[in-house]
Amino acid sequence: MTVFRLAPVADHLEHHDWMRSTYKGVCHVAAGDEREARRLVKMEFDVAVGKAGPGAKVPTNPWLNPDLTECVAVASWGEEPPQGVVTVPKEGRG
Repeated sequence: MTVFRLAPVADHLEHHDWMRSTYKGVCHVAAGDEREARRLVKMEFDVAVGKAGPGAKVPTNPWLNPDLTECVAVASWGEEPPQGVVTVPKEGRG
């Protein structure tokens, strides 16, 4: 099992797909591969959005999009990794 660090690409935080996520910060997740890591983070922070108007693009979850989020393997873990997605608080919060 591997621990992945996922983070938004700073230049794309205003992209309309971010409407599909309740969180826009750094997080870590234990997963078998990058695809699973992205899926787990998507499930954790996904939010439903209303129907788009005629001709409007329906937002997709940004955690699945490598143009909007980075995903890097940061560590290997033994057979019993921590469960769930771990977020990192913004600086200055306590």
